[in-house]
Amino acid sequence: FSVGACEGARARLMADAWALEAMIDLAFCKAADGKLEEADADFARLLAYTPDNYEALVGRGLIAIASGERERGLSYFQDALNALPPINESDRIVEAMQRN
Repeated sequence: FSVGACEGARARLMADAWALEAMIDLAFCKAADGKLEEADADFARLLAYTPDNYEALVGRGLIAIASGERERGLSYFQDALNALPPINESDRIVEAMQRN
């Protein structure tokens, strides 16, 4: 995520507190900045509202793996696949699972 994309997500969220795509983007931006705990909390909050949100599940999976919690991360990836994401996203999730 570029600085511009992150600022755009922040602006969209300021304009609409329920802009879920902006919440997801902003959480990924936080993770990219190394703010893993903040990002994970944002993804968890999203999942409280939309438990089948595959993007938030992938985000939590990536954070878990980056934090050394491989099995937990793979579990989130599997939950993301179970949420039936688009086929191209399913393929990317499977690839991530195979790498980790």
